[in-house]
Amino acid sequence: MEGPLGPSLWGLSSVDAERGLVFLSTGNPADSFYGADRKGTNLYANCVLALDAATGKLRWSYQIVHHDIFDYDITGGPALVDAVQNGKKVAALAQITKMGFLFVLNRLTGEPVWGVEERAVPPSDLPGEEAWPTQPYPLKPPPLARVTIRREELTRRTPEAQRFCRDLFDSMNVGSVFTPFSTRPTLVFPGAMGGGNWGGVAFDPALSFVFVNTSSLGGMGQMVPSPNGPIAYRNSMGYARFLDQDHYPCQQPPWGELSAVNATTGEVAWRVTLGNFDELAAQGMTNTGTLNIGGPIATASGLVFIGAATLDDPECSVRVPAGEPQWDQRSRRKAPVQLGGDESER
Repeated sequence: MEGPLGPSLWGLSSVDAERGLVFLSTGNPADSFYGADRKGTNLYANCVLALDAATGKLRWSYQIVHHDIFDYDITGGPALVDAVQNGKKVAALAQITKMGFLFVLNRLTGEPVWGVEERAVPPSDLPGEEAWPTQPYPLKPPPLARVTIRREELTRRTPEAQRFCRDLFDSMNVGSVFTPFSTRPTLVFPGAMGGGNWGGVAFDPALSFVFVNTSSLGGMGQMVPSPNGPIAYRNSMGYARFLDQDHYPCQQPPWGELSAVNATTGEVAWRVTLGNFDELAAQGMTNTGTLNIGGPIATASGLVFIGAATLDDPECSVRVPAGEPQWDQRSRRKAPVQLGGDESER
């Protein structure tokens, strides 16, 4: 097969049985970091798609990343939610992204409920590459993960870690969420691990809260010529992370968070750290949060459960109204298991 491959489908689909719609989220085309052989926006990659369940025909599409050269594929499936737009209840869906952006779209039309703005983003310096000049930014809610980094925000965990991370930072071309990898080593936030990831989001219809777990871990990359490869340039650093010599994130915490977004306003109702490192807690460094890729489940009891979502592998619960952690238990499940039955039995 000739030409670029993709997009793939990583996440689960969601079904609106009442309206006869199936919603899918697509990944990025190959190569993940170089797109000179696939110029343009690359529709229908990095999209939310609405299909007619009876015919399979496309009803609408919404592209979340144009011409993806960041490996920002949409990994978590969309969740069906009810939102409020201009004072009226709207059947919507919520899509978390690796950028930490939460897109809330009208289920019938694909239009953003609270607006999206196309903003100018940095160009690529690679020969032949034509990075798309703008990317969509939701107006609400704000980013739920770190999307920039400054030198004064680097770790202070130990003098050795601070020195290591400052030296690494100073050696990098430091960018932000949509900075393309360069011929120079480049640092971006939140990187290809997100932000959000495979776990998706959960929705509490009683409170109108959308629950989102995110990570803040920088990604590093450098594009080098690939004379014998299928493409002209490749990312020689692969999926390198911005970590100190002891493999903790190089920026100050929080490193992982759980947020509740109010679906009636688009505002963040609360935001708490998610996860901990026992060895750091023993040294007095608590509430750091950790890298997390699992997913939440909301319950009628007023608790949100997340199973093995974090590097420290706890299954934990959070009390919904204030985001207060209740307990955690060691587990290897990537997400809690939801049993059958009607809502009164769960």
